[in-house]
Amino acid sequence: MDAMFTGQNVVKREDYLDWLPVIAILAVFVFQCIRFLDQLDWHVTNQMTYQVVQVWTIFQANWGML
Repeated sequence: MDAMFTGQNVVKREDYLDWLPVIAILAVFVFQCIRFLDQLDWHVTNQMTYQVVQVWTIFQANWGML
């Protein structure tokens, strides 16, 4: 069903909003997968670190869930 009825008004469903949770889950997945390559203290660390990963981790830590 493409529309929800509220009295006399018909509200069209915005299908593109369904992708927001998918994007959020993928962002958290990438965050957790690359976390061992940054310079911050974490459970598992690697000797070789990357500056790009450091920038992404700080950006996502500020805007996402930890």
